[in-house]
Amino acid sequence: MSQNRNHKILPIVITNWNGSHDTIECISSIFDSSYKNWHIVLIDNNSRTEDVEVLKSFLKGKEQISFIQNDTNLGFAKANNQAISYCRQNITNWDCCILLNNDTTIARDCLDHLYSHFKSGKVDLIAAKMIMYNNRNIMDNAGHRMLNTGEIVPIGHNDPVSQHKENANNIGPCGGACLLSRDMINNIGLFDDYFSTGYEDAELGLRSFIAGYKAEYCPEAIVYHKKGMAIKKVFDDEYAIRTQVNILYSYFKLMPLGTMLINVPFMVVRNFMIIVASIFLFRWKYASIMSKAILRFVTKELGITKFNRRAFQSKTESISSWKILRNQTFFLIYDIKRAWNYLIKRQDSTLDAY
Repeated sequence: MSQNRNHKILPIVITNWNGSHDTIECISSIFDSSYKNWHIVLIDNNSRTEDVEVLKSFLKGKEQISFIQNDTNLGFAKANNQAISYCRQNITNWDCCILLNNDTTIARDCLDHLYSHFKSGKVDLIAAKMIMYNNRNIMDNAGHRMLNTGEIVPIGHNDPVSQHKENANNIGPCGGACLLSRDMINNIGLFDDYFSTGYEDAELGLRSFIAGYKAEYCPEAIVYHKKGMAIKKVFDDEYAIRTQVNILYSYFKLMPLGTMLINVPFMVVRNFMIIVASIFLFRWKYASIMSKAILRFVTKELGITKFNRRAFQSKTESISSWKILRNQTFFLIYDIKRAWNYLIKRQDSTLDAY
């Protein structure tokens, strides 16, 4: 490792909630890393007493870890924001940070690849190569893409690992394993406090893209993800509705007017068709969740969306609508396959998951 790289501390943010076994495995993989100049900020979101005691026992004598114990569950977004605030106040010599889900483990050279990729070019967000923990031939995530109907979706999910060997641009990384530049965080902030757990990373990626920051996928930075260990603890119909509301909130908060004028008709048609098809094919749960989410957004969330939209536009110079449109994927390319799997083959959707 060169001296140029070694003089910067690399903060690593991890949030635990009743998952000490996974968290300890995650941290152990960091201790085994070939990159040594890191400092972990571990946030506990009001876990059970026995879970915290297991963590505290493991952390004894480990000076490279700062442990912050919350007396309430702040959720993923606010806990990560809390950790970044801690880094700003207590760690002076850093230029980027790593976010890791506690249900991940990293390859030995993962941090080296992430940091060297960051130092090699003008990039502010880097997506790691997230692979399924229990099936290491299958991808979990290679970053995010944006559909013209407003949804931010994962790249590579359930693909063979061999299909994602090359660097690629994207619309932000999955928050479960990524690098974020300090300059970007200082300029546009980290996660929006509107979110609790779910879609906050998609909004951050889209916000950074619209603000002109660059995101890339680094295939050499390998992370193994147990997939959904934290979400399983909170997933229910309310969580599913909230996720759909978050999609609408993010789009209408961030998108320039020109882009919306072109895309909103597709969004309306797409959502209407999905609800009708779900009813026709007896996928009542899917239709119910989508309908309730749209109704809640229109009746209860428009006010905060408009307020935060004005705040974003007042301090951010957005890229052109043309550039945004060029980087979107037309929804039919993605949704025909998804509709076939969910509505015809009757596979579980993400709204049925966990």
